[in-house]
Amino acid sequence: MAKETEIKLTVEPSSVPVIADWLNQRGHYEDCQSVKNTYFDTPDGVLKHRQVALRIREVAGHCIQTLKTRGQSDGGVLAREEWEWPRPSPDLDPDLLDVAGLRLSRQQYSALAPVFMTNFERRIWRVTDSDTVIECVIDQGKVTAGERERPLCEVELELRTGDAGSLHRWAGALADSVPLLVNTVSKAEQGYYLAGKPGGQPGPGASLDRADALGQWIDHLSQFWLTGQASQLLTAWGYLNQLGAQCASPELTSLWRELLACHYRYLTLPAEPSADPLFAGGVAGRLQLALVATHRRN
Repeated sequence: MAKETEIKLTVEPSSVPVIADWLNQRGHYEDCQSVKNTYFDTPDGVLKHRQVALRIREVAGHCIQTLKTRGQSDGGVLAREEWEWPRPSPDLDPDLLDVAGLRLSRQQYSALAPVFMTNFERRIWRVTDSDTVIECVIDQGKVTAGERERPLCEVELELRTGDAGSLHRWAGALADSVPLLVNTVSKAEQGYYLAGKPGGQPGPGASLDRADALGQWIDHLSQFWLTGQASQLLTAWGYLNQLGAQCASPELTSLWRELLACHYRYLTLPAEPSADPLFAGGVAGRLQLALVATHRRN
């Protein structure tokens, strides 16, 4: 078992070339992989309700069976337990799940079947920041459930060794170059939602403090990104209102006011659904990461 510590940033496809250039200038390019992930569950969603994700990953002819817990988020940095087992084929070995403490009945084991897939191209860089090593990846492809699909375009910064605070610093530097969103919605949650099985993979919540407006805002904004539900944005807008007191500098106050107005316009003006509350001018990501940095210093 290993502990995965990462921050996930949702970006627009048009930003990918800029991000690749940005990483080439700061890190060492390592590899490009074609990744195929098949996620499994029972028809009644036993794993979904236990908040774990089970998948078989196929890369370059090699297969890995992986089990992940939902984990906890601290300002968008997600820490979760992960088990991985090499496999000779893309078939599940249910006996391995007992090793990870996931006790299922024989009937549940036999009912495990594919629910959705995430297929993408992964480009990998390694960045060294003092004593910290970070793996930076760009994942671009799609999530598929039956006949339904949605695009996948995100950057992941995963801590290999050192200080997790470096993830925020690097994400903040990237946010100065391209619009992005700190997103607490996992690939598994996207797949379950697309498969018509929402609710079993809730946002991980912020270990900053569940009463903390910053963590709540990040979570609800992420859920709005996933569902497009105005109720999620309305809740996010309420928490964003509370964050004004934390915007100590004129720059943060300006970002906060701009984003508050953007949320309000989306909620009150008749318009086609768009990503404006998330990516307009790169305001959301910059404010998220600046406030997280301030919170960590305090």
